[in-house]
Amino acid sequence: MFLCRFGKLKRIKMNALSVQNKGNNIQISLNRSCFDPEYIAKLISQLELEAMAKAADVSPEIMEIANEIDTEWWKQNGDDFLKNSKK
Repeated sequence: MFLCRFGKLKRIKMNALSVQNKGNNIQISLNRSCFDPEYIAKLISQLELEAMAKAADVSPEIMEIANEIDTEWWKQNGDDFLKNSKK
């Protein structure tokens, strides 16, 4: 079970993903066949954005604007970016 809200993280193992708590790191492994490459790229982008925002102490309003910009970028460039991805 994954209870991040309460500060507890236990190992989850499913066919689609695996989550492990390794000290100061959380390792997430995804089965490529269970996820669309575009979704994985967006997820990674969102995690990077969240980490940068936390480090910079960015307000929620600025995060919303950044998410809108990211969404627009993917609409305009996503197909080209993912054209060589394997499912």
